[in-house]
Amino acid sequence: MATRVRTRTLAHLDKLLAISALAAACHPVDPGYGVVDPIPDPALDAPPPTAIPPGPPGTPSTIPEATGGTTVPTTPPQPPPDLGYGVVDPMPPPADCTLFSRAIYAYATFEGGALHVTVSAQARYRETSLDARQPSVAHAVVTEASVTSQTWTLALMPEAPARSLTFVATGVCGGAPAKATVQVSWDRLEKDAPIRAQVIEEPN
Repeated sequence: MATRVRTRTLAHLDKLLAISALAAACHPVDPGYGVVDPIPDPALDAPPPTAIPPGPPGTPSTIPEATGGTTVPTTPPQPPPDLGYGVVDPMPPPADCTLFSRAIYAYATFEGGALHVTVSAQARYRETSLDARQPSVAHAVVTEASVTSQTWTLALMPEAPARSLTFVATGVCGGAPAKATVQVSWDRLEKDAPIRAQVIEEPN
């Protein structure tokens, strides 16, 4: 009788153990920790880079690498050498005067009932000037005159029915005496009417 009870108890324990093992297989116990990567990442485990204050200008600086505390010395780029500021003359030097008719120019207008003629020496020619004396004008009466070594300004009353007048401009071209003929012509003497003025070379 005792043997039969013992056998039945063992059989009942075996069944409980089998049920417990099946329950454990279906519901694994959480060990309480996550999965650990067996291979560590150096970039993630490395300490953060240390900030380095900038040094005085011209001294080498160090830049920490992203993967560790090792620093790589670097040299800042050097500025280009100071060449200074050169003075550039925007105006070319005066040219030699070879033709007096090119070194002076003339233009004319009609205003206030008078013909105004201006003759000027161009500054871009070396040693060029006009004689500072009033010229004699053919077929016209000089009513006003302003004469300098650089500009002649004449107010003229032409003789009717003349349609042109001439006078000789004298001066210096390239350091030598020179002269040229100034010729003024028109179709009608009216305000805003076209008036032609030209300079013709004269042999010395």
